[in-house]
Parts: sequence; structure tokens; C-alpha cells
Amino acid sequence: LSRFATANPPASKGEAFEKLAQEIFGVPYALSVSSGSAALHSAFVAAGVGPGTEVIVPAIGFFATAASVVVSRGVPIFCDVDESLCIDPTKIEDCITPRTVAIAPTCVMGAVPDMEPILAVARKHGLKVIEDCAQAPGAKYRGRYMGTLGDFGCFSISAYKIVGGGEGGLVLTRDQRLYERACQLVECGGLRRPDRFAPPRYEGELFCGTNYRFSELEAA
Repeated sequence: LSRFATANPPASKGEAFEKLAQEIFGVPYALSVSSGSAALHSAFVAAGVGPGTEVIVPAIGFFATAASVVVSRGVPIFCDVDESLCIDPTKIEDCITPRTVAIAPTCVMGAVPDMEPILAVARKHGLKVIEDCAQAPGAKYRGRYMGTLGDFGCFSISAYKIVGGGEGGLVLTRDQRLYERACQLVECGGLRRPDRFAPPRYEGELFCGTNYRFSELEAA
């Protein structure tokens, strides 16, 4: 992180971590959070998961993916996996209903989902794609980093992951409004807004949030 110690240094280690993630992954928005589950929860809420909605998740994978849908007050719909143990793209359309708002392809023990057909199905049906990359940070799909192909990329930085920092998480996106909505959940309901006391700038910007901030020690 020495590159940030010169002109215009980050205000915090968390900000330095986010800037480094932006640089490595080539995305305009990176949000450090307290865990991989926090990353998923903030991404699901930002993507519109809530009461009456469904998210398609793989039938095999860590509990946090489905649990974060439930915490967001949505319903996880379990889709079969293929030989990679990742979600089977050919089975996704059978799981889609009028209540479906997102697909959550998940990396399993370093294996990555076949993202091209997954993204094609999502575009066809107007669904958000939230990548759960907790078990494969740095992995690539056809030359592109996992976590940069969908609407959100979510990572875990717990002690036993490939990149460990005690306990933490990371959210990536290319969409400014999705980033702002994720911040709304992570930062106690809008602390990162340019003017935290201003009226809503657009419909859906303001809602109740919590504290999922990444600690300075673990960010360092």
C-alpha cells in the first residue's frame, strides 16, 4: 500500500484497501465490509431483494449465500449444480418465476461457474447477477476476474480464505446507484452520502441500514 503514502493519501486503511481493489479488479466501485455475509446481504438489498422476491442460488455451497437472501427477506430458490459443483446454467430457467429478481452464482473451492450462459439468462429475464466469489478471489473466467462480470461481486476475507484478513468482506460493482444502495445498508443508513442530511436524490436511495464497516486493523 506504499503507493498511497504519497500525494492524496487515503483517509483510512479501509479506503486504501478499497482503492487497491479498484485498481486490481478494474472496477469503479469497491466497498469494504465486515464479512463475506455482509457483502452478500448489502448486495442483495441493493439489488432489490425483499419481501415477496426470490433469488436463485446453487444447491451446493456455503450457507451464507442462501442465508443472506433470507436476511434480506427474500426466498432462496435452490438450483441444481453441474460437475464443477457450481450452479448449472441449463437448470436456471426452470427456477425462474415472476418473483425472481436475481441469480447468485457461487464459486466452490476455487471452481468458477460458467458465467456466459448465466449472464445470458439474466439479461433475457431482466435479473440481477450477484457473484459469490468467497472461495475464489483472483480466479478468472475467460480472462476476466470473477466478481467483475455480474452486477455485484462479493468476497470473503476471513482468516481461512485465500486472502485472509481476520474477518472481512468486499463488494465490487460498476453501477453507481447499486454502489450507493449497498453503502446505504453498510453505513448506518447513508453516512457515505455527499450530504447525509439531504433529501433523497432518487427513489429508493434512502432506507434503514446497519453497521457493516470493515475494521481498520483488518483492513491494514
